[in-house]
Amino acid sequence: MGGAQLDSKWMDGQMSLTEKKSDQKRNQFDSKNENFDTKSEMMSKSSDPYQWEDDSNNSQDSSVLQTSMDESSNSLNPSHFNSSEPLQFNGTKKERLVIKFRRISQKYYMVEETHDSSYLNYSSIRTRFDEYELPNNFQKTPNKNTNPKVHRCKTCRKVFNKISSLQTHRKTHTTAGFDKSRSRGFSAADFAKRFSNDKISKDPNLLKPSEYEVILSKVDPHPSTYPGYVDLTNGHMPYIKPGQNFTVGDEVFQVGDFVGEGGFAKVFSANWDTGPQAERDSVLKVQMPANDWEWYCLNQVHTRFSTLSHPLKQEETLWQGGFMSTPRCFTYRDGNILVTQHQRMGTLLDLVNLTKNADKQIIEPIAIYLTAELLGLLEILHSMKIVHADIKPDNFLVRHTPSTRVESSLQLIDFGKAIDLVLESDEASDTETSSGGRQGKYHLDYFGIAGSAYCLLFGKYIEVSTSKNRWVVKGTFKRWWQVKMWTQFFDDMLNPKGEEKECLPSLLKWRQRLLNLFTESDELRIGLTRARETIEMKYLEKWRRCAL
Repeated sequence: MGGAQLDSKWMDGQMSLTEKKSDQKRNQFDSKNENFDTKSEMMSKSSDPYQWEDDSNNSQDSSVLQTSMDESSNSLNPSHFNSSEPLQFNGTKKERLVIKFRRISQKYYMVEETHDSSYLNYSSIRTRFDEYELPNNFQKTPNKNTNPKVHRCKTCRKVFNKISSLQTHRKTHTTAGFDKSRSRGFSAADFAKRFSNDKISKDPNLLKPSEYEVILSKVDPHPSTYPGYVDLTNGHMPYIKPGQNFTVGDEVFQVGDFVGEGGFAKVFSANWDTGPQAERDSVLKVQMPANDWEWYCLNQVHTRFSTLSHPLKQEETLWQGGFMSTPRCFTYRDGNILVTQHQRMGTLLDLVNLTKNADKQIIEPIAIYLTAELLGLLEILHSMKIVHADIKPDNFLVRHTPSTRVESSLQLIDFGKAIDLVLESDEASDTETSSGGRQGKYHLDYFGIAGSAYCLLFGKYIEVSTSKNRWVVKGTFKRWWQVKMWTQFFDDMLNPKGEEKECLPSLLKWRQRLLNLFTESDELRIGLTRARETIEMKYLEKWRRCAL
């Protein structure tokens, strides 16, 4: 037949050429697949935060998006995936890139498209994750919050575990008449301002040395005539330091260690070589500038005590040693030095710090006993018309182990802010004008009484807030304590009806009520006995360590 004839050789050559090209592509694909297997193995051994995963029905996140990629698209080459199923080039193969951001969330997220290998860069993944928008049908499974819920004060940023505690705390910022930015609760100065019309920020009971001199100039006889007063105003006060010998006239002192420091004075232990035998172990209170007010108040305390008629003086307890005494006062032009007896057991605060980690059953018995004792000291002091105005655990010295002697185990010190109500009265002199309207009333000591009792119970300084327009202490009483009694005690001390003595709770009645608890409860009596043994053991251990 006529017509065109096909060249079979040409067709065979084309087919062989096509087969060669197909073999080359297949070999190239196999080599790439082997390279990817090697990379996948290395990635699985590393701690990489992402991994490739095939489409399966066992995925933990049913909301993960799936990316459809085919052979003709510009997506990532399917050869980059390592799948156990045969790869399909003619149809559509669904693959997905599962990325786990360990530092961001515990969930798995999908990347919708992948165009290049930049997704292997963590910073690029993080950027795309931040810009990724979830579809409307995406339902995120809420994670359980394992962090404890806390409540933060917006004023002072203090954190509380209970909302009720935060509500009580916030009242300290909103109480009328006080600074709303307060973050440390109320202080003794705030307590004094509750009964004062003067809107001043400083302590209304602290006077300047010149103002004290004006008051003392009207005192007859003048404090400089009291026994033990040495006038050295023609010279400057020498520099006192540990380890030196201090000589004044016929008096010789060997200065020991530095004991403590206050607002205007430093205290050093000393050995009074020429002093009385019972007072040779003494301390030197060095204060600047010169101020004879404390010297005057201490002499008035002991003078008035000797003539005082009070029910507490009829008891077995000897109270006179419960007040600081100063046999010498050296007054210079720019300061003065008071000499007093040294108490080895330290302050009441030292006693609290020494025993607060001991047996918890001794805390309340010793707190009741010492609170009753300091109530007796303050009752006697107020009966002599003197207000201490700086009651705190630091200003009580421990003379001996409580309830072991007939003498008072506490000694009240630091009368630098004390107020003599005899001088404040209208019959003595017009001191209200000269003292700048100082509030010299008995109620000033009641905050300190509450603060000392709080320290004995909780082992820290008092913290006060307000509730229903009344001051309340922070902290939770132990269930085995006398909760009802302590609640009423702090309420009476912190919320007096007025500044006059007849408006204040009776210290004598409260003292008797506290002491009656030991006759009513065997546990308290046993606890007080154990407290004595613990205190003695603790101090012996402390002194033994100091001697080494």
